[in-house]
Amino acid sequence: MMPNIRKLLLPTLLAIIISGAIAASSPILRQRMHELVTQTTECISNPLAISSECGRLQLWHVSWLMFTANPVFGNGTIQTFGPKLEEYWRQGIVSDFVYRQGFGEPHNDMLFSMASHGLLGLAALLLMYAAPIWIFTRRLSAKVSQPARVAAAMGLVLCLGFFVFGWTELMLRSIRTIGFYAMSIAWLLALSDENFLACQHNK
Repeated sequence: MMPNIRKLLLPTLLAIIISGAIAASSPILRQRMHELVTQTTECISNPLAISSECGRLQLWHVSWLMFTANPVFGNGTIQTFGPKLEEYWRQGIVSDFVYRQGFGEPHNDMLFSMASHGLLGLAALLLMYAAPIWIFTRRLSAKVSQPARVAAAMGLVLCLGFFVFGWTELMLRSIRTIGFYAMSIAWLLALSDENFLACQHNK
């Protein structure tokens, strides 16, 4: 059962307007966006430029090269990212600055999964997000109780937050973060389940 789209439209538009207002009123955020544009433009003309954004783009580039070298299984383990990075540094693909920082990951969950575990790893990561997103979306129905809808909305925001921020940061960096995500999803799946809530109410 799908949620009422009209009821989701207003909160979504309101969130976009508030986010835009905050972004427009923050000089730090405006400066960061300016740096993003200028540093990315510089990196296009000089791929080995020393800057935050160019360093990130270099890491993304070598992650893609690692993936294309073995697209099915990837490198096979996360520990090989550093040694592989050294190989690409010796080939002149990444700058001295990026190599000597000792990055062991590309600040991107998707590319890291692809580089380390290939298409199988990417499929596992996307399924970890897509399965609960699909369940939470179905439970955002007007015909379920308000507590269940609130829990479903919380779960949906959590999944989407991890997914979106995973494009610019390694969200699942440690077992603590993975454990937090897994336990939170399990907890919110239970709270958004009408049968579970009914059992708790009858106790």
